[in-house]
Amino acid sequence: MAGCQGLLALTTEENALDFLERAAEFAQRQDLPTWPKWVAICLHHALYGFLICALHAGGDERRFMAQGKKGKWLISFGEALGRAQDDSWMMQYAMSKPLVLSPSEAKAIRFLQGGLRNGFMHFAPHIWGIEHGDVTEVIPHVLRVVTFLVFESGNLVLLSDQQRSGVRLAIEGIRAGIEQARRGAIDTSPGF
Repeated sequence: MAGCQGLLALTTEENALDFLERAAEFAQRQDLPTWPKWVAICLHHALYGFLICALHAGGDERRFMAQGKKGKWLISFGEALGRAQDDSWMMQYAMSKPLVLSPSEAKAIRFLQGGLRNGFMHFAPHIWGIEHGDVTEVIPHVLRVVTFLVFESGNLVLLSDQQRSGVRLAIEGIRAGIEQARRGAIDTSPGF
């Protein structure tokens, strides 16, 4: 991340990596009662960011922007996920490959988007209980997709070696945190 005093400057790649690193931090902060919420939100935004990076690789903004009467806007998460699975959008270089999702990965990503992220981000007045397992079960599927986009799609050519290393470390941190949660190593009950 570049920046001067009082200025934050981010590339699309840096933004996606930052969300992935925040997901890793929250995955290991199970002493915070809201850790599953923040892991889900950060992981969703990291995935969305890496989808846009994979589509952006050729530099043609029609790959990741939509045009309408009111101007241009970033395509939706669902549209980015669909395009990442389509040869006509992903085949930008000789080494490019489209994303292929298994049925369980598609289901996990739908749940991350609709069942978790949207629920947290558009929280209507109510009481909502989510088991930690609901979050930890989707994470391996999402991490496999992030791994594909960054290391196997052939489209994230703008990522530096340092950023790729950051992705690896963040993924390892998330996996370690989730394994810890599955083992129940930290008591996350509110204690009242």
